[in-house]
Amino acid sequence: MASPDVWIPAWHDPLASLTLSSSECLALGSFGPDSVAQLAVACDDAKLRMIRDTQVTDARKLAGEPVAACAVRPMGVASAASCIAVASGTSVFVYRNLRPFFKFSLPQLPVHPQEMALWDAVAKEEMSTDKAAKFASALRDDGGSLSDAASRLAAAADGTSGEDTDTIVEEQLALGPAKRHDLVTALSAVACEAQASGTLGRSTLAVGTESGSVLVLARDGVRVEDTIRLGSAPFRIRSWGSQAGDLRLAVLCRNGAVFMIKNGRVTTRILPALPPADVALSQSVVITVSAEPFSTAAQAALEGPAPHAAASAGMAEGFNPRNGIRLWTLALEAAPLSACSMGDAHPGAVAVALSNGGLIVVKDGACVSRSVVAPADDKVVGLQFGKYGREADTLVAVLASGALAVRILRRSARLDGSSAGSASAEDSAAPPLPMPKRTRLHLSHVQRERDNAGSLYRTFSRDVRTLSLRVKRAYVQLLASGADTTTASGRSSGSSRPQARLDADVHGVGPSFRVLVRLSLAARERSSLAGAVLEVVDETGDYAVETGLVPVPTVAPGSTVTFPVAVRWAAEVPAVGRLRLTLMRGKDETPLLVARAMLPPSEFDDL
Repeated sequence: MASPDVWIPAWHDPLASLTLSSSECLALGSFGPDSVAQLAVACDDAKLRMIRDTQVTDARKLAGEPVAACAVRPMGVASAASCIAVASGTSVFVYRNLRPFFKFSLPQLPVHPQEMALWDAVAKEEMSTDKAAKFASALRDDGGSLSDAASRLAAAADGTSGEDTDTIVEEQLALGPAKRHDLVTALSAVACEAQASGTLGRSTLAVGTESGSVLVLARDGVRVEDTIRLGSAPFRIRSWGSQAGDLRLAVLCRNGAVFMIKNGRVTTRILPALPPADVALSQSVVITVSAEPFSTAAQAALEGPAPHAAASAGMAEGFNPRNGIRLWTLALEAAPLSACSMGDAHPGAVAVALSNGGLIVVKDGACVSRSVVAPADDKVVGLQFGKYGREADTLVAVLASGALAVRILRRSARLDGSSAGSASAEDSAAPPLPMPKRTRLHLSHVQRERDNAGSLYRTFSRDVRTLSLRVKRAYVQLLASGADTTTASGRSSGSSRPQARLDADVHGVGPSFRVLVRLSLAARERSSLAGAVLEVVDETGDYAVETGLVPVPTVAPGSTVTFPVAVRWAAEVPAVGRLRLTLMRGKDETPLLVARAMLPPSEFDDL
């Protein structure tokens, strides 16, 4: 029976323009303050790109070409956001909120004694530069490890670099003693303490070097706690457990061997049948994926198809991480390109990308899922499984063309071999998820809105227009009547004091003045002051008011009206006058508002 497809195609962006060399340059984690899981991609163009949901949100320039990247939370980071560790050259750069946080540099390596004698002889002029170059070339051919300057000198002796030996020697003597630098080849995050499922804990780094060592850093991320020498340069490091308990590292080296490291020492050396392309580690199994040296078609063309032979272009092997015993072997129909573990939620399950564009899930020596993630003319160069966005089980694949593909694991998927059959039959037979009552009501309302979207929108539009018309009619009625018909505590609203403001500004230099009166009414007021009058009285007797009672225009709630009052100087001696403005409602003698305005003395005589 054919294996089902347990993945849901969530997103495919053919124009993402992501250039990668391996899966080691991908990292999933919550790198922002909002704790939303994002994808960090360290591209070959020395740029760190952050992808959130369906778009690139940020791109930062790196110090050099990246080798690996991972999410880490070193000691000293109090927020829930993770940091991004990017390995480049001789250092590991850690970025926090996409800003440089700190840098870890590999310790310098000891210089070969014969090389030190070479530089001493050159400095004392006991050896010529040409002879020193030939000596450095011979030392390199004998397998000796040289510094950068000695390697340049040996290349100049061979004529492959085109540099002048005298220039190289002068530069090195000016810099001082020769130094031998190491390079980072692999990187992985290591948990510092055991954490409950779904929580974030402190983590540090395990760094693989070109000299064939693995450096496990301390919790602060700047000191080396353990140094494990393997004899071959590692290019894949997978971790399980924590430093506080049972920490295990599976290190895949360039010589094709997988070294199992437990608590700082090598416990097992695993030798797969073929040189593996990738490795995955879980609690109970170490899985390696390997490709045949020749494809099936090429082998059939050279030797002819063997009778009763199963066609296979790759192999997946499972080993016991404690003793290295092979547990199972699975033949693959195409060469594997990349593999990644599916986390503690699916122990022992590994997603494998094949050269024919296929994507399989291997568990316990069986292929439990088959799907297609890349077209026939493309291939997968990067694969990462983890939380992305709001989905906990997400598979992110970067293709050689620069495209980005995102797959989500079905919640009803069974990765134990019992999910055979079509995906639709699997979904229909799966039990429903337990949901709270409010969630079920919300889903039912959403489904009802989807089924009756047109009628609901028409009813909503009609109700909005009806409500708007009623409000406008009530507003017009309020302006026409001047007061509200409702009563409170047995008294009409007309007898209460309104929430109004009365201001007066004096304009002119004399003998005629113009007083501008501004009357504003609060927006929550239910009266328009219809029928109110303004009484203007001169308290000093030096000025004459043309109109004593000024009718007040209708004031709508929340608006302001302005009207003038004419005043003329009537005294013989210039003096300062004072006006009293009293706002009354019709025949009601109780004033609503009282204001005063100061009049300046007239500067001109009456002509």
